[in-house]
Amino acid sequence: MKNRNSKFNKVKYSLLSKLGSMFNLSFSSHELLDEKIFSVDGIKRKILVVEENNGLNSSYIILL
Repeated sequence: MKNRNSKFNKVKYSLLSKLGSMFNLSFSSHELLDEKIFSVDGIKRKILVVEENNGLNSSYIILL
């Protein structure tokens, strides 16, 4: 089970990295909660949220 979670995390963080580059974000921290990853860009004051629902990934940005 630990290997499955490790692979899950690698896939999620790879997606997170691609989205961060696409939106020109630089993350200072991130947190994995259930099926969501929250990443904070403190300089630009934005939070990128990536979530998985029924095998599909969706993302959105919260402006602070």
